[in-house]
Amino acid sequence: MTRALLGVKEWKLVEKIKTDVANDLKDRMQKELDLRDKIYTGKVRKSIVYDSVDSLVASDEFHSAIVEWGRLPAPVPLEPIYKWVKEKLGVKDSEAHTVAKKIQFKITNEGIKPTRFTKISLETLTKGA
Repeated sequence: MTRALLGVKEWKLVEKIKTDVANDLKDRMQKELDLRDKIYTGKVRKSIVYDSVDSLVASDEFHSAIVEWGRLPAPVPLEPIYKWVKEKLGVKDSEAHTVAKKIQFKITNEGIKPTRFTKISLETLTKGA
């Protein structure tokens, strides 16, 4: 749609609708992460923003792509998993290493399943329209 076809009032209305929809999508994406208990540090959730200049809802947090799309099987470092097991799962130090090694083995051999929180959020948003 080009601005030349619309008057100033109509163009402002279109911009408001676009901003409202984008902010609703951003909120739904954050809620979807909450519902799926995918919040650990909160970096992915906090990084989801609406960029009005480029007209997109996005995250610049690297890990958000892994949360959305998953990860193919491949070796992963143990230390971040160990820290996650202790902090997120609340596993005691005496058991944390064993649990972290099992998770590391599973990711190395099976990968990480995608959550598709963006896709689900878009589908939820369009169903409500």
